[in-house]
Amino acid sequence: MTAEIIDSWNTLVGLAVFYGKIEISKDMITNLEDPSVSGLFSNSIGAPRGQSADWRSSVDGSKLGIHLVEFENRYEIHTDRFDPSKDIIRHLIFDFISPAGRRK
Repeated sequence: MTAEIIDSWNTLVGLAVFYGKIEISKDMITNLEDPSVSGLFSNSIGAPRGQSADWRSSVDGSKLGIHLVEFENRYEIHTDRFDPSKDIIRHLIFDFISPAGRRK
C-alpha cells in the first residue's frame, strides 16, 4: 500500500471494513488531518495497550463500529461486530470480552 492511495480517513476505514483490521505507520499518512479534527471520529476509550488515544466511528446502516487506536508511530483500525454507541451490551460481550469474535 502506498501513501498515494491513502487520500482520506474514509479510505482507511473502507480497508478496515474489508479486511477487519489494518495497521499503518503515521509516516505513510502525513497528508491526513488529525483524527480529532477529521469529522469522522469521536474520542473514545479502549482496553489499555499502550495507545495514546482511541477514536470511534459508526458505519451507517450497519451494526458495525470502527475503532481507531492511535499509538506513537502508527494507527490500528479494526471493525467491531457491534458499535458501542448502538449496542453497548453486545459490544462488551462480542468485541471487548471476546475479541476472537471480531470479524476477520
